[in-house]
Amino acid sequence: MIGTLGMLGFFAIFHVGGGIAIGSTIRQWLHGGFSLQQPFLLIWGAMFGGIPLCVGAGIFLSQGMPFLIAVQLGVLLVTIGVTALIPGWFLESFDLAAAMPVLFGGVFLVVGFGIGASLWRTDTGGALLMLGVFGGVGALVFVVGLLRVFKRQ
Repeated sequence: MIGTLGMLGFFAIFHVGGGIAIGSTIRQWLHGGFSLQQPFLLIWGAMFGGIPLCVGAGIFLSQGMPFLIAVQLGVLLVTIGVTALIPGWFLESFDLAAAMPVLFGGVFLVVGFGIGASLWRTDTGGALLMLGVFGGVGALVFVVGLLRVFKRQ
């Protein structure tokens, strides 16, 4: 079974995703833009990052580790802040359409190998499944994304 830090890492993936959605909405509001997409992103980000926060709070309180709730909240708030306040010139220096497959592939690669490694001793079948599905698909998307980035240059 996955340990406490494994659960924290798993929940952190959702906190980062929700924080990016909330932070990008705040960023657009700070720069004077408004569209109908922004309330959806705000609600989606709050749910995507907030539901795992509540689930993690229940789990970590029952295990007597309330400080991990603060770690979860910190990951969510730091992600929101960094996304909302990142300078415009920094974002303009990246080709985000080309970088997204590399980013998502890298995340899935790390998650697959991390969960697979933590399950290896207790559940070899589950570990191989995580390595194959998340790690394998993540590696494939990561490599294809890198090849696209290097072809453009």
